[in-house]
Amino acid sequence: CDIDEINNMWELECMQKITDESIIISAFSTAQFTPKLLFNKTPYIIFLYKIFGLELKGADDMKKKFSSIYNYESRIFIPDSIEDIKDIIFKIKEE
Repeated sequence: CDIDEINNMWELECMQKITDESIIISAFSTAQFTPKLLFNKTPYIIFLYKIFGLELKGADDMKKKFSSIYNYESRIFIPDSIEDIKDIIFKIKEE
């Protein structure tokens, strides 16, 4: 597990280090969209905004639009609990 703590341009990290096998976890960040939009990479994406209790206006619509271009909608997750995150990660590890 790597945590991005470097003040490098995220776009460069996406180009060089992010792969289709990467997992990007965040509340709801443009960093989660960047690998696909710039480099056609499809890492697993886990949006945590529901766990944090955030009501993001338009987030579900944005997820639907993004899923339509992602090729692998099954790689995009929006867990409702910590237990869901564990289940998702175990599922990914089994693939």
